[in-house]
Amino acid sequence: MIVSEVALRRIIFNCCLPILLSLAMGFQVSMSETEVVSQMHLIDSERPDYVELAVADESVPALYRMDQTGRGYGAVLLLHDRNGAIDSSGPVSALRQLLPEHGWSVMTVALSHRAVPDPQENESTAEAENTVNDEELPAESAEQTEQTEQTDTPPNESETANMPVSDIQRIQAAVMHMQADNPQQLILAGVGAGALEAIKSIATLPMPAAGLVVIQTPELDPLAQNALESTFVPVLDITAGNARQTFQKAARDRAAMMARNQHKGYSQRRLAGASEQFYSQSEAVARMTRNWLYQRFIAPERKP
Repeated sequence: MIVSEVALRRIIFNCCLPILLSLAMGFQVSMSETEVVSQMHLIDSERPDYVELAVADESVPALYRMDQTGRGYGAVLLLHDRNGAIDSSGPVSALRQLLPEHGWSVMTVALSHRAVPDPQENESTAEAENTVNDEELPAESAEQTEQTEQTDTPPNESETANMPVSDIQRIQAAVMHMQADNPQQLILAGVGAGALEAIKSIATLPMPAAGLVVIQTPELDPLAQNALESTFVPVLDITAGNARQTFQKAARDRAAMMARNQHKGYSQRRLAGASEQFYSQSEAVARMTRNWLYQRFIAPERKP
């Protein structure tokens, strides 16, 4: 059978198309797994609000916009969402622009949003797993275990040094940088996955946080749930009215949990018509945050 040139090209195209699609999907997956910080290094380091935080042996980029009014109400550490950046559009950008015009300094720090094992936790787990009662072992096994322990070498320090910097280390470094300016109070804020990081890290900061602002928070994992239940600071929880059902259910669950705990400082606000990214209402998110900060932390001090 004689195959025309057009038919042959069509056969080759149909055979190669699945391969090309799979390669493209693999490229997208590898890009999604790449640390977000690598994209953030494209930010102009000459801009006046750019700072680099020394964390272990790494330099972590951040943006620090100081209070523009001289009122010095405090400092806000703002944590971006997964696949976001320190200068992301939406709520991050709106908050960075608005709050310094109303007496607050704002820092956004680059996060990786990936799980980084804790070397001390891993070491403790390994010791617990390897601890065996010698009395339960045969004499020969106990002798072999003792010989193995004597010949074991200590872990290579370079392996620990080469471990990626965790997000909690980045957050703590950012707080210490702002703490050097002696802010009146610290507010921790986060968007999406950054909200989860804010909740989980609020009790581990070198400077105690006076308040917490979480925007479009996904479902709480056990660590975040325990941290939110345990906090006593005022909390502003902003949700989108047009979010997916999973986000709406997560918001209802948080409100119910805080009501059960009788947390009087917890306030959940729902922006009707807003999408999950708040792109069309990011300024409304910023104004809502500004008003809440004023009512919670500034107005009470001005009452006679």
